[in-house]
Amino acid sequence: MAEQTTPSAVARRNYLLGTLEGIIGNVSWDFLHPELILAGLVITMTGSWWLVALLAIINKGGSLLPQLYVGSTLEHKERKRPFFVALLVVRVAAVTVMFLAIPAMAGGVWLAFGAFFAAYLVWCVCCGAADVIFLDMVGRLIPLRRVGTFFGTRELAGGVLALVAGWLIIQPILDSNQNILAHVDRPAAVVASEGAAPTAASESQPLGRIADPADRAAIGRNYLVLMVIGGVLSGLAMGLLALCREVAGPHAAHRATLVESLKRGYRWVCEDSNYRAYLWLRIAFRVTYLALAFFVPFGVERLKYTADPRGIAVVAGVMLASIKASRAVSSLIWARVVDRAGDRTCLVATGIFFTLGPLLMLAAPFLPGAFSLPVPLTKVVLDLPLCVYLLALMAEGTAIQGSIIGGNRFMIGKAPPEHRISYVGFLNTVTSPLTLLPALAALVAQTLGLTALFVGIAAGGVLFWYWALRLSPDRPTDPEPGPPVAAAG
Repeated sequence: MAEQTTPSAVARRNYLLGTLEGIIGNVSWDFLHPELILAGLVITMTGSWWLVALLAIINKGGSLLPQLYVGSTLEHKERKRPFFVALLVVRVAAVTVMFLAIPAMAGGVWLAFGAFFAAYLVWCVCCGAADVIFLDMVGRLIPLRRVGTFFGTRELAGGVLALVAGWLIIQPILDSNQNILAHVDRPAAVVASEGAAPTAASESQPLGRIADPADRAAIGRNYLVLMVIGGVLSGLAMGLLALCREVAGPHAAHRATLVESLKRGYRWVCEDSNYRAYLWLRIAFRVTYLALAFFVPFGVERLKYTADPRGIAVVAGVMLASIKASRAVSSLIWARVVDRAGDRTCLVATGIFFTLGPLLMLAAPFLPGAFSLPVPLTKVVLDLPLCVYLLALMAEGTAIQGSIIGGNRFMIGKAPPEHRISYVGFLNTVTSPLTLLPALAALVAQTLGLTALFVGIAAGGVLFWYWALRLSPDRPTDPEPGPPVAAAG
Protein backbone atom coordinates (compact mmCIF):
# COMPACT_ATOMS: atom_id res chain seq x y z
CA MET A 1 0.00 0.00 0.00
CA ALA A 2 2.99 2.29 0.38
CA GLU A 3 3.68 2.26 -3.35
CA GLN A 4 2.85 5.57 -5.01
CA THR A 5 0.46 5.14 -7.92
CA THR A 6 -1.27 7.74 -10.08
CA PRO A 7 -5.08 7.88 -9.84
CA SER A 8 -5.49 6.75 -13.47
CA ALA A 9 -3.28 3.72 -12.86
CA VAL A 10 -5.26 2.89 -9.71
CA ALA A 11 -8.51 3.18 -11.66
CA ARG A 12 -7.33 0.89 -14.47
CA ARG A 13 -5.93 -1.70 -12.07
CA ASN A 14 -9.01 -1.78 -9.85
CA TYR A 15 -11.42 -1.77 -12.79
CA LEU A 16 -9.67 -4.81 -14.22
CA LEU A 17 -9.56 -6.60 -10.86
CA GLY A 18 -13.22 -5.82 -10.26
CA THR A 19 -14.18 -7.18 -13.67
CA LEU A 20 -12.16 -10.38 -13.20
CA GLU A 21 -13.65 -10.83 -9.72
CA GLY A 22 -17.14 -10.57 -11.15
CA ILE A 23 -16.44 -13.13 -13.85
CA ILE A 24 -14.87 -15.71 -11.52
CA GLY A 25 -17.34 -15.01 -8.72
CA ASN A 26 -20.23 -15.54 -11.12
CA VAL A 27 -18.94 -18.99 -12.02
CA SER A 28 -18.27 -19.91 -8.39
CA TRP A 29 -21.83 -18.98 -7.39
CA ASP A 30 -23.30 -21.77 -9.52
CA PHE A 31 -21.26 -24.43 -7.75
CA LEU A 32 -22.53 -23.13 -4.39
CA HIS A 33 -26.03 -22.11 -5.53
CA PRO A 34 -28.25 -22.18 -2.40
CA GLU A 35 -31.50 -23.07 -4.16
CA LEU A 36 -30.30 -25.40 -6.90
CA ILE A 37 -27.14 -27.04 -5.44
CA LEU A 38 -27.02 -26.74 -1.65
CA ALA A 39 -30.77 -27.31 -1.42
CA GLY A 40 -30.28 -30.51 -3.43
CA LEU A 41 -27.68 -31.71 -0.95
CA VAL A 42 -29.92 -30.96 2.05
CA ILE A 43 -33.11 -32.46 0.61
CA THR A 44 -31.25 -35.59 -0.52
CA MET A 45 -29.70 -36.17 2.89
CA THR A 46 -32.69 -35.22 5.04
CA GLY A 47 -35.90 -35.13 2.97
CA SER A 48 -36.89 -31.97 4.88
CA TRP A 49 -38.28 -28.97 3.00
CA TRP A 50 -38.05 -27.03 6.28
CA LEU A 51 -34.27 -27.37 6.23
CA VAL A 52 -34.30 -26.20 2.62
CA ALA A 53 -36.23 -23.12 3.77
CA LEU A 54 -33.69 -22.63 6.58
CA LEU A 55 -30.93 -22.68 3.99
CA ALA A 56 -32.60 -19.86 2.06
CA ILE A 57 -33.11 -17.88 5.29
CA ILE A 58 -29.45 -18.18 6.25
CA ASN A 59 -28.33 -17.26 2.75
CA LYS A 60 -30.17 -13.95 2.66
CA GLY A 61 -30.64 -13.11 6.33
CA GLY A 62 -27.02 -13.83 7.20
CA SER A 63 -25.71 -11.62 4.44
CA LEU A 64 -28.15 -8.71 4.91
CA LEU A 65 -28.63 -8.32 8.67
CA PRO A 66 -25.07 -7.21 9.62
CA GLN A 67 -24.62 -4.68 6.83
CA LEU A 68 -25.70 -1.57 8.74
CA TYR A 69 -23.31 -2.49 11.55
CA VAL A 70 -20.54 -2.86 8.97
CA GLY A 71 -21.38 0.61 7.68
CA SER A 72 -21.31 2.23 11.09
CA THR A 73 -18.00 0.49 11.83
CA LEU A 74 -16.16 1.24 8.60
CA GLU A 75 -17.49 4.32 6.83
CA HIS A 76 -15.28 6.70 8.83
CA LYS A 77 -12.13 4.80 7.83
CA GLU A 78 -10.11 5.99 4.84
CA ARG A 79 -8.94 2.45 4.00
CA LYS A 80 -10.99 -0.73 4.24
CA ARG A 81 -8.67 -3.27 2.63
CA PRO A 82 -7.39 -4.78 5.93
CA PHE A 83 -10.95 -5.56 6.98
CA PHE A 84 -11.63 -7.18 3.62
CA VAL A 85 -8.53 -9.39 3.90
CA ALA A 86 -9.74 -10.54 7.34
CA LEU A 87 -13.10 -11.45 5.78
CA LEU A 88 -11.29 -13.54 3.19
CA VAL A 89 -9.51 -15.56 5.89
CA VAL A 90 -12.75 -16.22 7.79
CA ARG A 91 -14.56 -17.26 4.61
CA VAL A 92 -11.85 -19.77 3.76
CA ALA A 93 -12.15 -21.27 7.25
CA ALA A 94 -15.96 -21.45 7.01
CA VAL A 95 -16.05 -23.18 3.63
CA THR A 96 -13.41 -25.67 4.85
CA VAL A 97 -15.74 -26.67 7.70
CA MET A 98 -18.54 -27.14 5.16
CA PHE A 99 -16.31 -29.42 3.09
CA LEU A 100 -15.42 -31.52 6.13
CA ALA A 101 -19.06 -31.80 7.22
CA ILE A 102 -20.40 -33.33 4.00
CA PRO A 103 -18.99 -36.87 4.42
CA ALA A 104 -20.34 -36.99 7.98
CA MET A 105 -23.73 -35.71 6.73
CA ALA A 106 -23.78 -38.57 4.24
CA GLY A 107 -23.11 -40.89 7.17
CA GLY A 108 -26.21 -39.58 8.96
CA VAL A 109 -24.35 -37.67 11.70
CA TRP A 110 -26.76 -34.91 12.69
CA LEU A 111 -24.04 -32.93 14.47
CA ALA A 112 -22.43 -32.54 11.05
CA PHE A 113 -25.61 -30.86 9.77
CA GLY A 114 -25.35 -28.33 12.61
CA ALA A 115 -21.70 -27.65 11.75
CA PHE A 116 -22.59 -27.27 8.07
CA PHE A 117 -25.38 -24.76 8.70
CA ALA A 118 -23.28 -22.80 11.24
CA ALA A 119 -20.35 -22.57 8.83
CA TYR A 120 -22.69 -21.53 6.03
CA LEU A 121 -24.05 -18.75 8.26
CA VAL A 122 -20.50 -17.46 8.84
CA TRP A 123 -19.84 -17.66 5.11
CA CYS A 124 -22.98 -15.63 4.30
CA VAL A 125 -22.23 -12.97 6.93
CA CYS A 126 -18.77 -12.46 5.43
CA CYS A 127 -20.26 -12.31 1.93
CA GLY A 128 -22.71 -9.61 3.00
CA ALA A 129 -20.02 -7.51 4.65
CA ALA A 130 -17.83 -7.80 1.55
CA ASP A 131 -20.70 -6.89 -0.79
CA VAL A 132 -21.56 -3.62 0.92
CA ILE A 133 -17.91 -2.55 0.87
CA PHE A 134 -17.71 -3.50 -2.80
CA LEU A 135 -20.60 -1.17 -3.67
CA ASP A 136 -18.74 1.64 -1.94
CA MET A 137 -15.74 0.82 -4.11
CA VAL A 138 -17.78 0.98 -7.31
CA GLY A 139 -19.32 4.28 -6.28
CA ARG A 140 -15.88 5.87 -5.92
CA LEU A 141 -14.16 4.17 -8.85
CA ILE A 142 -16.70 4.00 -11.67
CA PRO A 143 -18.37 7.10 -13.23
CA LEU A 144 -22.13 6.91 -12.76
CA ARG A 145 -22.77 6.80 -16.50
CA ARG A 146 -20.67 3.60 -16.73
CA VAL A 147 -21.99 1.73 -13.69
CA GLY A 148 -24.38 -0.31 -15.82
CA THR A 149 -21.65 -1.22 -18.29
CA PHE A 150 -19.32 -2.28 -15.46
CA PHE A 151 -21.88 -4.62 -13.88
CA GLY A 152 -23.16 -5.80 -17.25
CA THR A 153 -19.69 -6.78 -18.47
CA ARG A 154 -18.98 -8.74 -15.29
CA GLU A 155 -22.28 -10.55 -15.44
CA LEU A 156 -22.22 -11.25 -19.18
CA ALA A 157 -18.73 -12.77 -19.30
CA GLY A 158 -19.21 -14.57 -16.00
CA GLY A 159 -22.61 -15.84 -17.06
CA VAL A 160 -21.30 -17.32 -20.31
CA LEU A 161 -18.47 -19.12 -18.51
CA ALA A 162 -20.89 -20.29 -15.81
CA LEU A 163 -23.21 -21.62 -18.50
CA VAL A 164 -20.37 -23.67 -19.98
CA ALA A 165 -19.35 -24.92 -16.53
CA GLY A 166 -22.94 -25.90 -15.77
CA TRP A 167 -23.25 -27.81 -19.02
CA LEU A 168 -19.91 -29.63 -18.88
CA ILE A 169 -19.36 -30.09 -15.12
CA ILE A 170 -22.46 -29.48 -12.99
CA GLN A 171 -25.01 -31.29 -15.17
CA PRO A 172 -22.99 -34.55 -15.51
CA ILE A 173 -22.46 -34.65 -11.73
CA LEU A 174 -26.15 -34.05 -11.07
CA ASP A 175 -27.00 -36.72 -13.64
CA SER A 176 -24.80 -39.12 -11.68
CA ASN A 177 -26.78 -38.31 -8.54
CA GLN A 178 -30.06 -38.88 -10.35
CA ASN A 179 -28.86 -42.27 -11.59
CA ILE A 180 -28.19 -43.26 -7.98
CA LEU A 181 -31.60 -41.99 -6.88
CA ALA A 182 -33.28 -43.86 -9.74
CA HIS A 183 -31.75 -47.06 -8.37
CA VAL A 184 -32.86 -46.17 -4.85
CA ASP A 185 -36.41 -45.31 -5.92
CA ARG A 186 -37.11 -48.48 -7.95
CA PRO A 187 -40.22 -50.21 -6.62
CA ALA A 188 -39.73 -53.59 -4.98
CA ALA A 189 -41.84 -55.24 -7.71
CA VAL A 190 -39.38 -54.10 -10.36
CA VAL A 191 -36.46 -55.47 -8.38
CA ALA A 192 -38.24 -58.80 -7.90
CA SER A 193 -38.98 -59.07 -11.62
CA GLU A 194 -35.24 -58.82 -12.24
CA GLY A 195 -34.64 -61.84 -10.04
CA ALA A 196 -33.24 -60.00 -7.02
CA ALA A 197 -34.59 -59.92 -3.51
CA PRO A 198 -36.01 -56.51 -2.50
CA THR A 199 -33.89 -54.56 -0.05
CA ALA A 200 -34.38 -51.43 2.01
CA ALA A 201 -32.51 -49.48 -0.65
CA SER A 202 -34.79 -50.76 -3.42
CA GLU A 203 -38.07 -49.96 -1.72
CA SER A 204 -39.87 -46.95 -3.11
CA GLN A 205 -39.19 -44.12 -0.71
CA PRO A 206 -39.20 -40.31 -0.64
CA LEU A 207 -36.19 -38.41 -1.85
CA GLY A 208 -33.89 -37.85 1.10
CA ARG A 209 -34.48 -41.13 2.91
CA ILE A 210 -31.69 -43.16 1.31
CA ALA A 211 -31.10 -46.25 3.39
CA ASP A 212 -28.00 -47.58 1.64
CA PRO A 213 -24.86 -45.94 3.14
CA ALA A 214 -22.96 -46.50 -0.11
CA ASP A 215 -25.58 -44.53 -2.08
CA ARG A 216 -25.56 -41.70 0.45
CA ALA A 217 -21.77 -41.58 0.41
CA ALA A 218 -21.66 -41.48 -3.41
CA ILE A 219 -24.13 -38.60 -3.55
CA GLY A 220 -22.24 -36.80 -0.79
CA ARG A 221 -18.97 -37.11 -2.74
CA ASN A 222 -20.59 -35.66 -5.84
CA TYR A 223 -21.88 -32.63 -3.95
CA LEU A 224 -18.49 -32.26 -2.26
CA VAL A 225 -16.79 -32.04 -5.67
CA LEU A 226 -19.17 -29.25 -6.70
CA MET A 227 -18.63 -27.35 -3.47
CA VAL A 228 -14.84 -27.64 -3.53
CA ILE A 229 -14.76 -26.18 -7.04
CA GLY A 230 -17.09 -23.36 -5.99
CA GLY A 231 -15.18 -22.65 -2.79
CA VAL A 232 -11.81 -22.43 -4.54
CA LEU A 233 -13.17 -20.14 -7.25
CA SER A 234 -14.92 -17.94 -4.68
CA GLY A 235 -11.73 -17.56 -2.67
CA LEU A 236 -9.83 -16.67 -5.85
CA ALA A 237 -12.41 -14.02 -6.75
CA MET A 238 -12.27 -12.46 -3.29
CA GLY A 239 -8.47 -12.58 -3.40
CA LEU A 240 -8.49 -10.52 -6.60
CA LEU A 241 -10.45 -7.78 -4.84
CA ALA A 242 -8.04 -7.95 -1.92
CA LEU A 243 -5.34 -6.91 -4.39
CA CYS A 244 -7.09 -3.60 -5.11
CA ARG A 245 -5.10 -0.50 -4.20
CA GLU A 246 -6.63 2.18 -2.06
CA VAL A 247 -6.05 5.90 -1.86
CA ALA A 248 -7.83 8.38 0.36
CA GLY A 249 -11.43 9.11 -0.53
CA PRO A 250 -14.73 10.42 0.91
CA HIS A 251 -15.43 9.10 4.40
CA ALA A 252 -17.51 10.02 7.44
CA ALA A 253 -16.04 12.43 9.98
CA HIS A 254 -16.45 10.02 12.90
CA ARG A 255 -17.61 6.53 13.71
CA ALA A 256 -21.37 6.34 14.22
CA THR A 257 -23.04 4.02 16.68
CA LEU A 258 -25.55 1.51 15.40
CA VAL A 259 -28.37 3.57 16.95
CA GLU A 260 -27.14 6.72 15.19
CA SER A 261 -27.03 4.85 11.90
CA LEU A 262 -30.59 3.61 12.43
CA LYS A 263 -31.84 7.14 13.19
CA ARG A 264 -30.09 8.53 10.13
CA GLY A 265 -31.62 5.81 7.93
CA TYR A 266 -35.07 6.54 9.37
CA ARG A 267 -34.62 10.23 8.48
CA TRP A 268 -33.71 9.27 4.93
CA VAL A 269 -36.90 7.20 4.66
CA CYS A 270 -39.05 10.05 6.00
CA GLU A 271 -37.47 12.87 4.00
CA ASP A 272 -36.50 11.21 0.70
CA SER A 273 -39.43 9.91 -1.37
CA ASN A 274 -37.10 7.94 -3.66
CA TYR A 275 -35.43 6.19 -0.74
CA ARG A 276 -38.85 5.41 0.73
CA ALA A 277 -40.13 4.00 -2.58
CA TYR A 278 -37.00 1.91 -2.98
CA LEU A 279 -37.47 0.49 0.53
CA TRP A 280 -40.95 -0.74 -0.44
CA LEU A 281 -39.55 -2.04 -3.70
CA ARG A 282 -37.02 -4.11 -1.75
CA ILE A 283 -39.82 -5.50 0.40
CA ALA A 284 -41.66 -6.57 -2.77
CA PHE A 285 -38.43 -8.14 -4.04
CA ARG A 286 -38.27 -10.44 -1.02
CA VAL A 287 -41.74 -11.74 -1.97
CA THR A 288 -40.87 -12.24 -5.63
CA TYR A 289 -37.63 -14.06 -4.77
CA LEU A 290 -39.66 -16.85 -3.19
CA ALA A 291 -40.31 -18.08 -6.74
CA LEU A 292 -36.74 -19.30 -7.00
CA ALA A 293 -36.76 -21.04 -3.63
CA PHE A 294 -39.92 -23.01 -4.47
CA PHE A 295 -39.36 -23.46 -8.19
CA VAL A 296 -38.17 -27.07 -7.89
CA PRO A 297 -40.92 -28.16 -5.44
CA PHE A 298 -43.56 -26.70 -7.77
CA GLY A 299 -42.15 -28.61 -10.73
CA VAL A 300 -41.92 -31.86 -8.80
CA GLU A 301 -45.51 -31.63 -7.55
CA ARG A 302 -47.39 -29.99 -10.42
CA LEU A 303 -45.54 -30.56 -13.69
CA LYS A 304 -46.33 -33.87 -15.39
CA TYR A 305 -42.95 -34.58 -16.98
CA THR A 306 -43.40 -37.94 -18.73
CA ALA A 307 -40.11 -38.13 -20.66
CA ASP A 308 -38.35 -39.73 -17.68
CA PRO A 309 -39.73 -41.81 -14.80
CA ARG A 310 -37.74 -39.71 -12.36
CA GLY A 311 -39.80 -36.66 -13.31
CA ILE A 312 -38.63 -33.07 -13.21
CA ALA A 313 -35.64 -33.90 -11.01
CA VAL A 314 -33.57 -34.83 -14.07
CA VAL A 315 -33.61 -31.28 -15.45
CA ALA A 316 -31.86 -29.57 -12.51
CA GLY A 317 -28.74 -28.86 -14.57
CA VAL A 318 -30.80 -27.54 -17.48
CA MET A 319 -32.69 -25.29 -15.06
CA LEU A 320 -29.41 -23.91 -13.77
CA ALA A 321 -28.20 -23.37 -17.34
CA SER A 322 -31.48 -21.63 -18.24
CA ILE A 323 -31.33 -19.13 -15.41
CA LYS A 324 -27.65 -18.44 -16.08
CA ALA A 325 -28.30 -17.87 -19.78
CA SER A 326 -31.15 -15.47 -19.02
CA ARG A 327 -29.07 -13.53 -16.52
CA ALA A 328 -26.06 -13.35 -18.83
CA VAL A 329 -27.98 -12.13 -21.88
CA SER A 330 -30.20 -9.74 -19.93
CA SER A 331 -27.15 -8.21 -18.20
CA LEU A 332 -26.06 -6.59 -21.44
CA ILE A 333 -29.58 -5.26 -22.05
CA TRP A 334 -30.07 -3.96 -18.50
CA ALA A 335 -26.62 -2.31 -18.64
CA ARG A 336 -27.60 -0.30 -21.70
CA VAL A 337 -31.00 0.58 -20.21
CA VAL A 338 -29.41 1.81 -16.96
CA ASP A 339 -26.68 3.86 -18.62
CA ARG A 340 -28.98 5.42 -21.22
CA ALA A 341 -32.36 5.72 -19.48
CA GLY A 342 -31.55 5.50 -15.76
CA ASP A 343 -32.39 3.12 -12.95
CA ARG A 344 -36.12 3.88 -12.81
CA THR A 345 -36.75 2.59 -16.34
CA CYS A 346 -34.72 -0.54 -15.58
CA LEU A 347 -36.62 -1.27 -12.35
CA VAL A 348 -40.05 -0.67 -13.93
CA ALA A 349 -39.27 -3.23 -16.63
CA THR A 350 -37.91 -5.58 -13.97
CA GLY A 351 -41.27 -5.54 -12.18
CA ILE A 352 -42.96 -6.78 -15.36
CA PHE A 353 -40.65 -9.79 -15.52
CA PHE A 354 -41.13 -10.52 -11.81
CA THR A 355 -44.87 -10.74 -12.48
CA LEU A 356 -44.54 -12.74 -15.70
CA GLY A 357 -42.38 -15.51 -14.20
CA PRO A 358 -44.85 -16.96 -11.66
CA LEU A 359 -47.75 -16.54 -14.10
CA LEU A 360 -45.95 -18.67 -16.68
CA MET A 361 -45.17 -21.23 -14.00
CA LEU A 362 -48.83 -21.46 -13.01
CA ALA A 363 -49.82 -21.95 -16.66
CA ALA A 364 -47.27 -24.66 -17.49
CA PRO A 365 -49.06 -27.68 -15.91
CA PHE A 366 -52.23 -27.01 -17.95
CA LEU A 367 -50.53 -27.11 -21.36
CA PRO A 368 -50.46 -30.13 -23.70
CA GLY A 369 -47.19 -31.89 -24.53
CA ALA A 370 -47.41 -30.69 -28.17
CA PHE A 371 -43.87 -31.76 -29.17
CA SER A 372 -40.82 -33.68 -27.97
CA LEU A 373 -37.30 -32.30 -28.53
CA PRO A 374 -34.16 -33.83 -26.96
CA VAL A 375 -31.61 -31.45 -25.43
CA PRO A 376 -28.07 -32.19 -26.71
CA LEU A 377 -25.58 -33.70 -24.24
CA THR A 378 -28.33 -34.39 -21.68
CA LYS A 379 -31.13 -36.88 -21.06
CA VAL A 380 -33.70 -34.07 -21.02
CA VAL A 381 -36.54 -34.04 -23.56
CA LEU A 382 -38.39 -30.75 -24.02
CA ASP A 383 -42.16 -30.59 -24.36
CA LEU A 384 -44.42 -27.54 -24.25
CA PRO A 385 -45.08 -27.56 -20.46
CA LEU A 386 -41.36 -27.93 -19.72
CA CYS A 387 -40.49 -25.13 -22.18
CA VAL A 388 -42.95 -22.76 -20.49
CA TYR A 389 -41.67 -23.88 -17.10
CA LEU A 390 -38.09 -23.03 -18.15
CA LEU A 391 -39.26 -19.73 -19.66
CA ALA A 392 -40.72 -18.88 -16.27
CA LEU A 393 -37.33 -19.53 -14.69
CA MET A 394 -35.65 -17.39 -17.36
CA ALA A 395 -38.10 -14.56 -16.68
CA GLU A 396 -37.19 -14.83 -13.00
CA GLY A 397 -33.46 -14.74 -13.85
CA THR A 398 -33.96 -11.71 -16.10
CA ALA A 399 -35.85 -9.91 -13.34
CA ILE A 400 -33.26 -10.72 -10.68
CA GLN A 401 -30.52 -9.34 -12.93
CA GLY A 402 -32.50 -6.17 -13.61
CA SER A 403 -33.06 -5.64 -9.90
CA ILE A 404 -29.33 -6.05 -9.24
CA ILE A 405 -28.07 -3.69 -11.95
CA GLY A 406 -30.86 -1.12 -11.56
CA GLY A 407 -30.77 -1.31 -7.76
CA ASN A 408 -27.00 -0.98 -7.57
CA ARG A 409 -27.07 2.10 -9.76
CA PHE A 410 -29.86 3.62 -7.67
CA MET A 411 -27.94 3.18 -4.43
CA ILE A 412 -24.59 4.27 -5.86
CA GLY A 413 -26.07 7.33 -7.56
CA LYS A 414 -28.37 8.48 -4.77
CA ALA A 415 -26.23 7.80 -1.70
CA PRO A 416 -24.15 10.53 -0.01
CA PRO A 417 -20.56 9.48 -0.88
CA GLU A 418 -19.36 9.64 2.73
CA HIS A 419 -22.32 7.53 3.95
CA ARG A 420 -22.71 5.14 1.04
CA ILE A 421 -22.15 1.99 3.10
CA SER A 422 -24.78 3.01 5.65
CA TYR A 423 -27.16 4.09 2.87
CA VAL A 424 -26.99 0.60 1.40
CA GLY A 425 -26.67 -1.21 4.71
CA PHE A 426 -29.77 0.39 6.28
CA LEU A 427 -32.03 -0.89 3.48
CA ASN A 428 -30.57 -4.38 3.67
CA THR A 429 -30.64 -4.58 7.46
CA VAL A 430 -34.21 -3.37 7.99
CA THR A 431 -35.51 -5.73 5.30
CA SER A 432 -33.44 -8.71 6.50
CA PRO A 433 -36.27 -10.09 8.72
CA LEU A 434 -38.17 -10.69 5.48
CA THR A 435 -35.70 -13.46 4.75
CA LEU A 436 -37.89 -15.50 7.12
CA LEU A 437 -40.55 -15.47 4.40
CA PRO A 438 -39.48 -18.89 3.04
CA ALA A 439 -40.66 -20.45 6.30
CA LEU A 440 -44.02 -18.70 5.97
CA ALA A 441 -44.13 -19.70 2.31
CA ALA A 442 -43.52 -23.33 3.26
CA LEU A 443 -46.50 -23.11 5.62
CA VAL A 444 -48.67 -21.56 2.88
CA ALA A 445 -47.59 -24.27 0.45
CA GLN A 446 -48.48 -27.02 2.92
CA THR A 447 -51.85 -25.57 3.92
CA LEU A 448 -53.14 -23.79 0.81
CA GLY A 449 -51.00 -25.40 -1.89
CA LEU A 450 -48.25 -24.25 -4.21
CA THR A 451 -50.73 -22.64 -6.59
CA ALA A 452 -51.87 -20.19 -3.91
CA LEU A 453 -48.24 -19.49 -3.03
CA PHE A 454 -47.32 -18.56 -6.61
CA VAL A 455 -50.41 -16.38 -6.97
CA GLY A 456 -49.08 -14.41 -3.98
CA ILE A 457 -45.62 -14.28 -5.55
CA ALA A 458 -47.12 -12.84 -8.75
CA ALA A 459 -48.82 -10.18 -6.61
CA GLY A 460 -45.38 -9.34 -5.23
CA GLY A 461 -44.22 -8.71 -8.79
CA VAL A 462 -47.09 -6.25 -9.29
CA LEU A 463 -46.10 -4.50 -6.04
CA PHE A 464 -42.49 -4.27 -7.24
CA TRP A 465 -43.64 -2.69 -10.50
CA TYR A 466 -45.90 -0.19 -8.67
CA TRP A 467 -43.14 1.11 -6.40
CA ALA A 468 -40.66 1.29 -9.28
CA LEU A 469 -43.12 3.63 -10.99
CA ARG A 470 -43.04 5.85 -7.89
CA LEU A 471 -39.31 6.53 -8.31
CA SER A 472 -38.39 9.86 -9.87
CA PRO A 473 -37.33 9.67 -13.53
CA ASP A 474 -33.62 10.27 -13.91
CA ARG A 475 -30.87 10.54 -16.47
CA PRO A 476 -27.31 9.37 -15.88
CA THR A 477 -24.88 12.18 -15.13
CA ASP A 478 -21.18 12.07 -14.40
CA PRO A 479 -20.16 12.79 -10.81
CA GLU A 480 -17.88 15.65 -9.92
CA PRO A 481 -14.36 14.84 -11.09
CA GLY A 482 -12.05 13.50 -8.43
CA PRO A 483 -9.49 10.82 -7.79
CA PRO A 484 -10.89 7.32 -8.17
CA VAL A 485 -10.68 5.27 -5.02
CA ALA A 486 -11.35 1.59 -4.44
CA ALA A 487 -12.09 -0.13 -1.18
CA ALA A 488 -11.26 -3.75 -1.72
CA GLY A 489 -14.40 -5.74 -1.42
